[in-house]
Amino acid sequence: MIKYRICMYGNALIEKVDVKRETNNFVILKEYDSNGKETTRREAKQSAYFNTWDEAHSILIKRAEERLKLAKREVDKARSALDNVKRMVSREG
Repeated sequence: MIKYRICMYGNALIEKVDVKRETNNFVILKEYDSNGKETTRREAKQSAYFNTWDEAHSILIKRAEERLKLAKREVDKARSALDNVKRMVSREG
């Protein structure tokens, strides 16, 4: 069965993967070694696997928007700190 795995580290991406089996917590991925022999690898789901590309894309958009919102808050805090420093006046002499 085909699933779509998302990754948000560095550049966001959606990867099409072949899932042999899945449980509530894990997916068993079907892979092939360098000789073309089928192998499997177990991965934790961690809400990164989706049934359609559109579902995966929608989640990536939501996560990227949330990251942008957090980054804007950090910029606002840094701007406020800079403004406070600029308003400082010496209390000596």
